[in-house]
Amino acid sequence: MDEISALLEKANKSIEVADHLAYVTYPMVKEPKLGFTIAEHTLSACLNATDALLAYERMFKRIDHYPNSFVSKIDIMKRDIGPRYNIERKHIFIMEDLNTILSHRKKANLEFIRRDKLVICDPDFDIRTLTMEKVKSYVYESKNFLIRINTILKSKNDRRH
Repeated sequence: MDEISALLEKANKSIEVADHLAYVTYPMVKEPKLGFTIAEHTLSACLNATDALLAYERMFKRIDHYPNSFVSKIDIMKRDIGPRYNIERKHIFIMEDLNTILSHRKKANLEFIRRDKLVICDPDFDIRTLTMEKVKSYVYESKNFLIRINTILKSKNDRRH
């Protein structure tokens, strides 16, 4: 249970940082590249919350051991855990989209700002854009996701004691 609590705490801290960067720091400095940092913190928060829920499920042997990869975790969330706890598909989609954008950025050899959009261009000239509005909506929805996960795990923990 300590592992689950630690993961939840990390998730809550990451979403607090993302929220602060999006709604306090960004309006002051107006630096569009903060969008990537906010996206990284948001994804980190969602993944830590997902890991906490997966650890909880594994502790009660509701799921088998799984590879420690993003794809397998998301697959388990879609297939087993999401329906069991009524987790909305849009939250899973947000994690997939953030992961795609951030992995695309790692491969990209060109990124620039155009009309308040972050434009990422990889070696194959595949172009992705990221706006602050999109990032802020992801932060907002991710906060709702974390509230849901916290509610699930706290209520389950309270019943055990």
